Amino acid sequence: MKKVLAVMMALLFAVAINASAQQTIKASVFVGPGLSMPMGPDDFTDYYEMGFNVGGGVEIQINEMFSIVPRINYNSFGLDEDAFIEELEEELGYSVEGIELDGGSINAIGFGADVKLAVPAGDESKITPYFLGGLGMTSVSFSDLEMTYEGESETMEIDESETDFTVEFGAGMEIAISPKMSLFVDGKYVIIMAEDDNITYVPFHVGLIFGL
Repeated sequence: MKKVLAVMMALLFAVAINASAQQTIKASVFVGPGLSMPMGPDDFTDYYEMGFNVGGGVEIQINEMFSIVPRINYNSFGLDEDAFIEELEEELGYSVEGIELDGGSINAIGFGADVKLAVPAGDESKITPYFLGGLGMTSVSFSDLEMTYEGESETMEIDESETDFTVEFGAGMEIAISPKMSLFVDGKYVIIMAEDDNITYVPFHVGLIFGL
C-alpha cells in the first residue's frame, strides 16, 4: 500500500509540475480547526466521544477548477468515560462508583494530498463550492489510561501505534473575504485501513485560506 501511495503521490505532483511549465500556478496556504465524529468500528463509536482536529496545508491551483492540495492534520478523540465505566461494571459484576479516569484518548496524525475540484459559481459570486478526494498515511496511537479507585491508582500503559494507508473524500465551500483571503468550511469521510479493522471518522473543518 505504501508503494502504491508513493507512486500516486508522485503522479499528482508530476501533473502539477507539467502544468507549471505551461501556465502560472497560483498558490495559497490554509489552516483551520474543527470537530471529528467517530464512525467505525463499533469499539470506536461506543467508547469514544466526538473529538477535535486541526490541520493545514498548501493549495496549488492548476487552473480555475483543478488544484493539488498537500496537507497535514491532527485528530484527537477522548474516551467516553460513562460508556467505559458501564462496560467495566458489566465485566466485573459490581459497581465501581467513584472511579476516576484520566487519558485513554486516540490520536491520529495524517498527511497526504488531495485533488480539489472547484465548481465556479460566476464572477460575481463570493461562494465557490468544491469537492475533495485524496490519499495519505495516518499514524494512530493511544494515550495511557490512569484509573483511580478508593485511593489506589493504576496506569494502563497502551504501547500500541500503527501507520496505515488512508483514503478520504468530501465537499465544502469557500467564501471570499478579500482578494487574498477566504473562509472555508468542509467535511470529509476518512477511511484508515488499519490491520484489524478499518477506522473511519468524519472531520468537519472551518478555517482561512491565504493567497501567496
